[in-house]
Amino acid sequence: PRRLAIDAVRELYVTQFARAEVSDNAESVISKDLMIIGTGLCIISKGNIVIDGHIIGDVLAEKIQIGQEAVVSGLIHARNVFVAGTVSGTIRAVSVSLNATANVTAEINHHSLTIQAGAMFEGKSRRCEGETELLPNLDQAVDRVERAPFVFKEA
Repeated sequence: PRRLAIDAVRELYVTQFARAEVSDNAESVISKDLMIIGTGLCIISKGNIVIDGHIIGDVLAEKIQIGQEAVVSGLIHARNVFVAGTVSGTIRAVSVSLNATANVTAEINHHSLTIQAGAMFEGKSRRCEGETELLPNLDQAVDRVERAPFVFKEA
């Protein structure tokens, strides 16, 4: 019974996400008092995400802004990514900006990369000619989540 309820909730959210229309100023905020940790975790938004907290998992959105106190470990995939905090993993975006306070250990795939003086960057940077290959396919990501096995463990 619990499994059926979880599957029904997942189907409801996936259906709502597919139909969602986003205004230009839609923004989801993960505040600095929030920590999100999960194996295989994927946060997906058709709008913008502002991260001031801690995330271990993947983040996909139109635009992702990582605040100065934020820590993100995983894949960051968006049209535009602005980093002022700490990132480890992979960044894929058309435009990536590393603020002077950024501390990034990652592979960055980009069309445009800006690194301000003072930013710490260790890893690989690869410039892609075409922007299309860098854009996240948010609907496809939701489809993957819909088909992924869900394991519920009681505390």
